[in-house]
Amino acid sequence: MDWDQNKDHIVSASQDGCLIVWNAFTQEKIHVIKLACPWMMTCAYSPSGYAVACGGLDNVCSVYTLSSQQSSASPKSVLSGHKAYIRVANM
Repeated sequence: MDWDQNKDHIVSASQDGCLIVWNAFTQEKIHVIKLACPWMMTCAYSPSGYAVACGGLDNVCSVYTLSSQQSSASPKSVLSGHKAYIRVANM
């Protein structure tokens, strides 16, 4: 999961095949994005807050733009080329 820059929204990904943007205060689902691959291991907000990215066992990083009109969208960009799965590195 990752917080947006204002700390009022959270993006989460899980192995249920959904990327969800939440209002951290009301627990409302703002965006629900059905993913092509359910095996996500990481997700993050862009610094601007207008996009989220996720990656996992499909070796692909998918970037989705967030629009107030849509709760589900196709990826804006699909970045492939990794030889291994995508995860958060130990910090």
